[in-house]
Amino acid sequence: MQHTESLIAEALYPYPKDLVIATKGGLLRTGPGQWPPDGRPEHLREALEGSLRRLRLERIDIYQFHRPDPRVPFEDSVGELAKMRAEGKIRHVGLSNITIEQLAQAQKIVPIVTVQNHYNLASRESERMSAQQSEEMIDICERQGIGFIPWNPLAAGELARPGGPLDQIACTAVFTRLVGCSPRSTLAICSQTITRIRTTLAVV
Repeated sequence: MQHTESLIAEALYPYPKDLVIATKGGLLRTGPGQWPPDGRPEHLREALEGSLRRLRLERIDIYQFHRPDPRVPFEDSVGELAKMRAEGKIRHVGLSNITIEQLAQAQKIVPIVTVQNHYNLASRESERMSAQQSEEMIDICERQGIGFIPWNPLAAGELARPGGPLDQIACTAVFTRLVGCSPRSTLAICSQTITRIRTTLAVV
């Protein structure tokens, strides 16, 4: 994420006026493939300040909390995001990998504009939510005007291996379904080929 933020600034700064920049905080990099959560208020503040420097911004449009930290009271983590929003360093707050109960809990502290949870056509459940609960989360977001961002939409490539016979068909079907699940859905997609990028753009 840190390297990506620097690349974004290098490529796009000064930013167009209509560009919305979103980033995330709340994880540690402790080793290859290791990303434990860190929801301590002091860490979230440090992470945000780093993002502001790398992105060359005074305020981030949407700042998302990566995932609840079981070692830190959820209210403390969200409360720190609310403080930084009040200070003008964050315009909007988003949450990732949360339950329906945690969304309601967070909304008592600060307005939430996005929810980014695991969701794809092969596996709609996540480590903390059943498939039914995931569908309920989408419905709640739609009713409340919250943007829903499904991550891992192609199930780590299992739904459409690059170059495979179902590659383009699967991408088109999956992206069309996910974009259509709610008027406020936004996809988080990492494309590794030009063909995949073109397929994605044709749908969204």
